[in-house]
Amino acid sequence: MRKIPFTSVLDEYKDSVFNYAAYILRNREDAEDVTQEVFIRLWENRDAVKYRTRKAWLMKVTHNRCMDLLRKKKSAASTDREALPVIPDILADPDPTANPETELTHRETTITIQKALDILPDQTKSIFLLHYFQGCKYREIGNILDLSESAVKIAIHRGKKLLRKELAAELTTG
Repeated sequence: MRKIPFTSVLDEYKDSVFNYAAYILRNREDAEDVTQEVFIRLWENRDAVKYRTRKAWLMKVTHNRCMDLLRKKKSAASTDREALPVIPDILADPDPTANPETELTHRETTITIQKALDILPDQTKSIFLLHYFQGCKYREIGNILDLSESAVKIAIHRGKKLLRKELAAELTTG
């Protein structure tokens, strides 16, 4: 990675790493800590990380660090998880000049999607976040989560079915 300045990589991926960690951990401070740790590890391993695989490497380290932190908190019986309404960039805030009705509709849509994503099994949720919100390819996700490419495809297919069912139920009751 010597050919690209570290700050360029940091600028390019810090939001992706933070958003993924924030969604998984549901705690802003923990997500900030994980993001910092991930980039410290990148700095320490900058000569070993290949340019073409840097995004997958970053997301794998982020995922593993998040899982370690969740296990640690679970074993410490910590239930003090602050809910964060973090739907990454794809559902960014609406236009500030939009009318209040549009803003309310956007907020309700974001909450509905957040709730629907929360019903997914943890691994499927991670796969969805990596694919749809971080733009990772199936092969990259497989490398990050130590899964085959076909296992990733199957998880996405099953996750879509679950989401359709959940969102349809939400529309009929909401």
